Amino acid sequence: MLSWWIYCSHSPIDTQKCRLLIRLVLNSFRLGYDRCIFCYDNQLNCIAHIIFDCKMNQCIRERQWNIVCEECPAALLEEMQFMDSTKRTKFILNAFYCKFTPEWTTLYRAVLLFVYKVYMAYYNATKDFKCD
Repeated sequence: MLSWWIYCSHSPIDTQKCRLLIRLVLNSFRLGYDRCIFCYDNQLNCIAHIIFDCKMNQCIRERQWNIVCEECPAALLEEMQFMDSTKRTKFILNAFYCKFTPEWTTLYRAVLLFVYKVYMAYYNATKDFKCD
């Protein structure tokens, strides 16, 4: 988690997005206790499902994940591709389980935007869904 705050000290424009990511790490939204309203296979709406599996945000997820892949070192990308969605979610939300690496600034930003845009697409769709 500290790596994200160090990243924000280098890129203060991303502080708001980083706050969302930290709240997801801490599960302050209490995700994972209800079923996903968009998926018919009775999936829990945990962060791993929202970020990597939910059918509702597949388009934005693929677009943003491709950007992450472009910025990611080859060995790290290969390692992540073999992780299941739960493990991959924990890995990226915890800044790859390593201290801040300045050479990865563009990767941190790509991951931050990936998580932010995918989660916000889900969040906005649930708001719209509940209002109908």
